[in-house]
Amino acid sequence: MADRDRLACGANCAGLGLLPVKPGSCTKAVPGYDVRVLGDDGRELPAGQTGNVVLKLPLPPGCLPTMWNNDAAYRDGYLSAYPGYYATADAGYTDEDGYLWIMSRTDDIINVAGHRLSTGALEEVLAAHPDVAECAVVGAADALKGEIPLGLAVLKAGVARPHAEIVAELIGMVRERIGPRGVVQGRRRRQAAAQDPIGEDRARNDQENHRRRRVQRTSDDRRPRDARRDHRGHGRHRGIRGSDP
Repeated sequence: MADRDRLACGANCAGLGLLPVKPGSCTKAVPGYDVRVLGDDGRELPAGQTGNVVLKLPLPPGCLPTMWNNDAAYRDGYLSAYPGYYATADAGYTDEDGYLWIMSRTDDIINVAGHRLSTGALEEVLAAHPDVAECAVVGAADALKGEIPLGLAVLKAGVARPHAEIVAELIGMVRERIGPRGVVQGRRRRQAAAQDPIGEDRARNDQENHRRRRVQRTSDDRRPRDARRDHRGHGRHRGIRGSDP
């Protein structure tokens, strides 16, 4: 549902004149949709602050009016959290130009010492590092702050730089773009980044397994047709074996 909300309510409509593209943003709300960003208390948030993306009622014609034979579930799931609004279950924000940014699902928002942080926004920063191939950010329980962001990064093949340097650069990027609340300092952060070699080993193992399967398929294809069918466990040879006493 969220993907359809995202595609329907925000887009760069060519028929209305293309707007400048901001990578990562779906551009502005489509005419007919009144897109707002609300805090958990139902109050509208200022530009640049991440919150709950909602659509102010009434919805445009043709939008989902209810659920089949289950009006109550529709009300409970989409209309009850913020009266007067349709809840998309997405988290995001609008910028000073009115562009809409969808960062994650609402259950991917972590609460760090009372501050709401989007794991999607943090992952976007980590992924922008030239040495990072893949990354993920999750919330880890913390006795003092409730949750802290825990980042995991897989380095690109061939990167031989010391991990400590890369970790320091990632922390600096997060501090610059998200703020100090998004940074996890100390051993926990360094341990998270130390998972990179595991990711590289896994990638090498996947490549090796793929190569072995490809060699096996090539060997199978070179077998006589009847032998291949017998080797794969089906065909007439299987029936012959099945009839043996």
